[in-house]
Amino acid sequence: MPERCKNSTILQAALGPATGQSGRLVLPWTGSFLQWVTALMLGVAMGLFCVPPLGCQRFAARNFKGYTRQNICRDKSLEFQGFGAKVTENKQGAVCKVLSSYWSGQGQLILFSVIHHRLTESRYIDRLRVVTREAPQPMTIAAVRTPEDRFANIPDFDYPVYYADDLPGYEGLRAAWIDTGPADAEKTFLCLHGEPSWSFLYRKMIPHFTATGARVVCPDFFGFGRSDKPTELETYTFDFHRNHILALVERLDLKNVTLVMHDWGGIIGLTLPVDEDFKGRLSRLIIMNTALAIGAGESAGFNKWKEYALTTPIFDAGEIIAGKTPQLTAEEVAAYNAPYPDSSYQSGARTFPALVPVSPDMDGVAVSKQAVAFWSSEWSGASFMAIGGTDPVVGPPVMNIMCRLIKGCPEPLLIKDAGHFVQEWGDVVAPAALKAFGDI
Repeated sequence: MPERCKNSTILQAALGPATGQSGRLVLPWTGSFLQWVTALMLGVAMGLFCVPPLGCQRFAARNFKGYTRQNICRDKSLEFQGFGAKVTENKQGAVCKVLSSYWSGQGQLILFSVIHHRLTESRYIDRLRVVTREAPQPMTIAAVRTPEDRFANIPDFDYPVYYADDLPGYEGLRAAWIDTGPADAEKTFLCLHGEPSWSFLYRKMIPHFTATGARVVCPDFFGFGRSDKPTELETYTFDFHRNHILALVERLDLKNVTLVMHDWGGIIGLTLPVDEDFKGRLSRLIIMNTALAIGAGESAGFNKWKEYALTTPIFDAGEIIAGKTPQLTAEEVAAYNAPYPDSSYQSGARTFPALVPVSPDMDGVAVSKQAVAFWSSEWSGASFMAIGGTDPVVGPPVMNIMCRLIKGCPEPLLIKDAGHFVQEWGDVVAPAALKAFGDI
């Protein structure tokens, strides 16, 4: 799309007949400045002052604050009504496709006008004109930001750090990620950490990935690492985290992605291919001590961990990770604690376990069930699985179930002495994965 059209305030979607053809964007104002202004004025006039002889129906403006580009079209309450009839669901999808290209992060105040031209007794062509009236200020989310000096002495983690505070749906919140290796590399490793770690978790695997000439991107979830940390527990939801990763992947335009996941990184990451755009970017999978949560209940061990995270007066992330990882040095334990100067920075880390979709009515169950269908029947890429053998929650029993679920998943690499944080054995895991893929 020409850059000059990116911020246009008048969009016209020419949709197909009621059979549900995909929409296409019509941008006619490519002539002189005078022609552009004239087209703009006519567009506004048509949107605001439709008259009955044209078969035009004007709709009241609606504030979609709170909707993001990713979820606006998933709300079944959104109905675009035509001249005496509702727009069909598949046509709604076409409308949303157009909206998605221009959607601000927190939504816009929009006027919908639909002009109907009867072609036959049973067929219509609908033209949707979207007029941006107002772009409200992003929703305010109370958050804290870890001082940069907390990360001054992180061992073995001298990688470029990038920030963005304008990801769609997260305006004002600063997201952080590691991005190393050639930007135009043929392959990209997208590494998603879990609870209560951050991208530092992958420090022993990154050098092996980059040695193949690949690009490596390691985001910090909001509430973790260098990313901002909302202070209210209710801010954190399954979709809050999932949409953050989808927005970042789109921003960076990652391609040929090897998805590397652990713990919560897998609970979220395994659902990403349900998104059609991400599905087209995905090529391979590395999965470690994680699972799909489909509302099927929770174990006694998990309940104990969830209660501990929410209620313990002192939540020491470094000591938690070191519990089953005896080889960690004091400096590495301190690095895991670096994002949390005090308890006010720990809302995300404390609430993460409570967000795991273990009950049928919880957020994330529906998309996780869709992900089950994808991995079990649709997936055709290469997979690699490593298991920390002493993990009491998502150890061998759970991971062997996942191995059977993922189509074509080979025999897992079992590291008997490793605990939950199997990435601390990354000097073993990463080369084994690369060898299995044929990268080395």
